[in-house]
Amino acid sequence: MEQPAATRTEQTPRPDENPAAAGPGWRPVFCLIGFGLLLTVTLTIDALRDASTMSGSALVYAGVMLFTGVAELLDPAARRLVAGVRYGGMAMALLGLVLQFVG
Repeated sequence: MEQPAATRTEQTPRPDENPAAAGPGWRPVFCLIGFGLLLTVTLTIDALRDASTMSGSALVYAGVMLFTGVAELLDPAARRLVAGVRYGGMAMALLGLVLQFVG
């Protein structure tokens, strides 16, 4: 027995109904590239100077890159890994801020 056309089209989901199937989007990629470039510039300046003065900002950029970019690009099914990367990135960024203000 054949189903009516209305029920056949209702069974197939539309691509706009499932946002997870569309991909992560442009925001995590932009954050990953932007903070990665900032981290590269910071480490390059540190390498060219004799005294290391920007270790706190390097930690901040690496931490923000982890919790905004990398965590969003990971597989959402691995919830513990995603949460670990987010919290680890936040801890790195906070440690970098503390080092900047205190050290």
